[in-house]
Amino acid sequence: PAEGVFDSATIQFNSGSSDGKIVVKTVDSTTEGITVSGGRAILAGVDVTAGGSEHALWGTNVRITFVIDGELSANSISIYHDGAAITPSDLTVTSEDGKTTISFTTSDGFSAYYVAANYDAKVGSAYYEKLADAIAGAEDGSTVTILRDIDTNETFTLDKKLTIDGNGHVLTSSASYSSYGGIFNVNNGASGSVIKNLDIHATAMSGNTGYGVGICLGYDDVSLTSFSLTIENVDIYATQRGVTVYSNDNSDVELTIDGCKVYAVAEGLTDYTTQVTSTGNYNNSRGISLWRLKNSEVNILDTTVAGFYYAINIADGDPASLASSGLVVNINNCELFARAAINNHVERATFNAESCRSVGINNFGGPSESFGFIVDDSTCVGCEYNIRGCTYVAYMNETGAANEGATQYLFCNRGANTSFSVD
Repeated sequence: PAEGVFDSATIQFNSGSSDGKIVVKTVDSTTEGITVSGGRAILAGVDVTAGGSEHALWGTNVRITFVIDGELSANSISIYHDGAAITPSDLTVTSEDGKTTISFTTSDGFSAYYVAANYDAKVGSAYYEKLADAIAGAEDGSTVTILRDIDTNETFTLDKKLTIDGNGHVLTSSASYSSYGGIFNVNNGASGSVIKNLDIHATAMSGNTGYGVGICLGYDDVSLTSFSLTIENVDIYATQRGVTVYSNDNSDVELTIDGCKVYAVAEGLTDYTTQVTSTGNYNNSRGISLWRLKNSEVNILDTTVAGFYYAINIADGDPASLASSGLVVNINNCELFARAAINNHVERATFNAESCRSVGINNFGGPSESFGFIVDDSTCVGCEYNIRGCTYVAYMNETGAANEGATQYLFCNRGANTSFSVD
């Protein structure tokens, strides 16, 4: 259970027993005797001595009261004694004025007690048993803070501006996705939203084929217009796509992915330099997939992106069209692992890569698959590529050794009127 998922707590000892002396002492989360870790306040223990310590406790029937920030329902509260769940016969839980008071009598003096709240998330001082309810109940501009690891088969839609703060937790969903909807589906009304400090595991499979998508922009929306989203300090492990733009005819979109890991791979495969597998059908997997983004900007910063097929895929149809004209993709200080690091199927877009490292991966396990750092489709026209200070590493086979039989391209250009600058 989540331990003490509260902003603050005070503990009071009052009443006593017939066989000993109780010295009443009120303490708070800054006083010795309270352990605070990651925003969790836990009553871990105080000194119990035979002398006159101000913390001294003897005997039985000690009344303990927790005063917690936030109004919590009684059925959400669990009491633990020395790690085991208990239900005190005289437990009282009252909530008012933004506080919750939890009071009960111990049976053995004082040893170690703590309170657990069974909540997925909070918004301000409001606590929610389910993350979906927290998102639905949050007002535009609010922060939804996740309070524990979540394992679910749900997806979550953002249709208003929110900050989703994962608070270092893991969100795992096995939901079956249609048309590449993600665990988080971010629509036009959610412009300005931030998703941060979270691990997302999108584990959906159908046989050996992966259908897990981490974050989807524009799912079930006609288009994204004058839209922005920031994904910060998020690690995504998805069986199909890590981050994808799905809706049609998007324009003036700003997407920033900063300090993240985006893996569209088999669950648990995290080291592309030495660990490669051909198990399962991941041939269509993409780390980041961008669709029909006109006059838009995508910034991928300090991020590792991996996909058995493409690390970053940019497309607007077949053949390529002007639906993504004016798109600028900036890739700075990143690692890219895939069969094609940057795979382009659009016209009149600009790609700037600086201080990046690209490693080719043999996703089929064979000896002669070709690999390209940049692959430009034959229907692309008028694109610009600026590569500065990047490292291009040879194709790797399943043992992690360089695959000498593979053809390796720095740039596979099949389009027309292309500008390519390397330094």
